[in-house]
Amino acid sequence: MRTKRTGKDVIWKPVDGLGFEHLRVFAQGESRIADSVVVREVDGKIFRATYRISCREGWHFHRLELALQAEALQCLTLESSADGRWFDGAGDEVENLRGCAAIDISATPFTNTLAIEHLALETGQSASIRVAYIALPELTVEPLEQRYTCREKDRLYLYESDSGFEALLQIDENTLVLDYPGLFERVG
Repeated sequence: MRTKRTGKDVIWKPVDGLGFEHLRVFAQGESRIADSVVVREVDGKIFRATYRISCREGWHFHRLELALQAEALQCLTLESSADGRWFDGAGDEVENLRGCAAIDISATPFTNTLAIEHLALETGQSASIRVAYIALPELTVEPLEQRYTCREKDRLYLYESDSGFEALLQIDENTLVLDYPGLFERVG
């Protein structure tokens, strides 16, 4: 039996440099799935990444499968359990990610959706979230504290990272980024 896939397609491009991302988001039973292709040029080098993120009900992160094609093909699988433990593709626990609630992939604005949905803030509320930050094309993973402030429910969120970076994110009715000043803009 085929699973019916109804969803939303989104295309983003970086503000600086060449590239694009095509994302498809859909429901599969109680799960939410994000399936994407990212093509970018960074420092004169082109890379291609594909990722598939599976989330439990309420957009709670469950699993990431990422393939990065730069100079060589590299793959990354991460999975989180309901109790905050993280595991790699071999099933080994990734101790430094324990307690992370979501992921943040540097090459996409989509992963902000996971944090915003997870925090479920009302206008004027702020909260911090610990995420597994994945830098591309380096393919490094480290924990990172982030803070979100809901400026206008279901429309504007201030994002701040512990590195000092901040941006006012405009989102649509599906909590997908419309505008990420200085980094990404939605097209189409």
